[in-house]
Amino acid sequence: MISILVATRNRPQLLVELLQSIQNQEVKPFEVIIVDASDDFFPLDCQSYSFEIQHIKSDDPSISRQRNIGLNLVSKASIYLAVLDDDTIPAPSYLREIINFLENSVDAVGASGITDDAFSRNVKTKCMAFTKTLFFLESERSGVITKGAVNVGLRSVGIFPIESQWLIGCSIFKINKIRSLFYERTLDGYSLGEDVIFSYKASAYGKLYLLPEVKLSHRQLSEHAHYKSQYWFKWASYRKLLVSIMPGKYIKWIYYGWSNFGQMIVVLLTRKGTTILDRILSILAIMRGTLRG
Repeated sequence: MISILVATRNRPQLLVELLQSIQNQEVKPFEVIIVDASDDFFPLDCQSYSFEIQHIKSDDPSISRQRNIGLNLVSKASIYLAVLDDDTIPAPSYLREIINFLENSVDAVGASGITDDAFSRNVKTKCMAFTKTLFFLESERSGVITKGAVNVGLRSVGIFPIESQWLIGCSIFKINKIRSLFYERTLDGYSLGEDVIFSYKASAYGKLYLLPEVKLSHRQLSEHAHYKSQYWFKWASYRKLLVSIMPGKYIKWIYYGWSNFGQMIVVLLTRKGTTILDRILSILAIMRGTLRG
């Protein structure tokens, strides 16, 4: 049986569209748990769907903590947990293809398809490519987490499953292997990196895989524009949490600081679409995130 967990806030139309896409799945879930922190909460018409819906009101607008509320409500009878963002539209075969893969992969604990933003941004110049590699901001390998705690997306297109060190926020897990796990409680709002931290923790219980041929549409992607200060503060902050659970003692923190210093250089050198003030504020935000307690 499949349980689906959705955290949402102030996106009623997108939520309805997601539920319709779940209704159109070739394999239907047993239950859909929605934890809703909308300013104006309106109960859903749960009778319109062929699966059970728990629509829970939350006064805590945090994707991570909302998901934790949902995790505590997942049926004990469930075998698989699918976590979906409220602004996604999975292809009709999404659940079936991933679950078929997990059923036939004894070593796997979780897997995901790929979204519109799954590919790492191309580095256009040799100088920039060298800089990002030097500071552990990029890798030629898909799905890795670098020494600087930077998660790398897909680097090339293929048809075969790719073993990964992290998964996107729209993934499916073997629930009995991860029932003790929760999302990071200190991340607020539409946070950044909560899925990276959660899936990295899950990798302690089995392997993670990306399935390049399994697709879902991700409409609103992120509220944080790259090279804006709020994004970079969250980028430095969540990676600090990730570093804290990575193996090693002192050297990993040196790598983390080295990557943050490198990203400040990259921000300083990136002129397209930014102003001098943007770059200064972004650099200060990385510094604040790095020093955050």
